[in-house]
Amino acid sequence: MLVAVVSSAWASTASAQPDDCPPGSIPKSEGSAQWCEPSVCDSDAQCRAGEVCKPMPLCVQIGTIVPAGATTARATGERLVATHRCGADKRCPDTTTCSEKSRCISRAQADKMGLLAPSASTASPEPAKKSCGCRVPGGSSEGSIGIVLALAGGSLAIQMRRRRRAG
Repeated sequence: MLVAVVSSAWASTASAQPDDCPPGSIPKSEGSAQWCEPSVCDSDAQCRAGEVCKPMPLCVQIGTIVPAGATTARATGERLVATHRCGADKRCPDTTTCSEKSRCISRAQADKMGLLAPSASTASPEPAKKSCGCRVPGGSSEGSIGIVLALAGGSLAIQMRRRRRAG
């Protein structure tokens, strides 16, 4: 009975057109069977040109390829099949499991899904704008230290001159 359930689930997935594969999966075919095989990666270097490695949870199931006109007893092998992206709270239909792996997806798909946007922790802060000569209260006052030292030095020089004349 389990073979019948897997075979029927496989039959519905195997007939999917390669254009219907979810992001993070690759269209595959063997004989008349077609399916979407999930990719798995650890870094961008493992992906094809124009692709990036990003976390992409997919609903997957194990499907069996059965040659046309053959019985399930003559199955040629099991294949991992991606059906679609995992839903809210990583939920998938009962016949599938949510696989939370990083996958190779095109840069265009990643950008469309907002996966290429820099995170707040890695984004560099904008430099302070200093166009008006104004400063923020409590902010750094690098220029005022020099002014204070110049005034203190001038005041000291004036006091020394007065002492020499008086002395």
